Amino acid sequence: MRRGDQDWQRSVDTIVTLLGAPVWTLARTQTALRELERADQTSWAGREAVVVDDRFALLEVLSGGARSTVLAGVDLDTRSDVAVKIVLPTASFAAHRRELAREVEILSSLRHEHVVELLGHGHCGPLPYLATRRMTRGALHGWLATEPSLDARLRVLRDACAGLQAAVELGITHADVKPPNILVSEQGRGCLCDWGSARRQTDDDQLPRAATELFSSPERWARPDAPSPAGDVFSLGLCVAFAVRGRHEVPLESDRRNHDAWLALAITDLDPPWLVELVSRCLAADPRERPRAGELATMLSCAAVARRSTS
Repeated sequence: MRRGDQDWQRSVDTIVTLLGAPVWTLARTQTALRELERADQTSWAGREAVVVDDRFALLEVLSGGARSTVLAGVDLDTRSDVAVKIVLPTASFAAHRRELAREVEILSSLRHEHVVELLGHGHCGPLPYLATRRMTRGALHGWLATEPSLDARLRVLRDACAGLQAAVELGITHADVKPPNILVSEQGRGCLCDWGSARRQTDDDQLPRAATELFSSPERWARPDAPSPAGDVFSLGLCVAFAVRGRHEVPLESDRRNHDAWLALAITDLDPPWLVELVSRCLAADPRERPRAGELATMLSCAAVARRSTS
């Protein structure tokens, strides 16, 4: 057996053992994270897999963080690619478990071609998980490294806008729009994921909503607990600038509630002029003057048509 295969099998064995443990100590959690990081990702052929609920075979680690680990695998019922998010046991486990439950509830009602599709949910041992259809080209920020054309970038962003508009029509605010949450399919289409911070207009709970960090609107920095559709559009505008220029600049912390500081950085070196205008509208100081997500999708579509007609 090759060294990579040995490392993989050891990782699988460790994960299986840990998922079956009724209580996780800090040392055990750290061991799991180390083993997940060591999993060889070069080939799945001939390897054993962790199978969840007799349906989802977990084969490869996609990403890991302090709150959760996301693994790629296969839906054994449909043979389709899946991504499975597993909540890790941390000091904030109860809050993260509630976020996952909210994401399941949102995705159960929000069915749209540009919103990641919920395939199942349950528990791996003591840990909750959700399974979604996997977008095989990864997230926007990683996909840009393949140097897609401007038209391809605009198509992905347009799709994300369409998915966001579908949510708005159901009274849902995403509240965490950023490049890692815009996924790209094998066909080069965009899809919004990670709805754990979302809220409905009818929500009256006191659950915290994570800010979009370095893609937040100034009003969200002022009130992290008050996401809005207009704030999501501001974040989309920053994503457009990032996708076109390939970089994202953030004001100093003391300036993050200052609209002018965000706008100046977002449009620096941005070209052509119509993109400057589009991003400027998304970043308007008055949230009421920003376009709706659906309007932004239309603007991007019209721009793509105009580009093709003049090329």
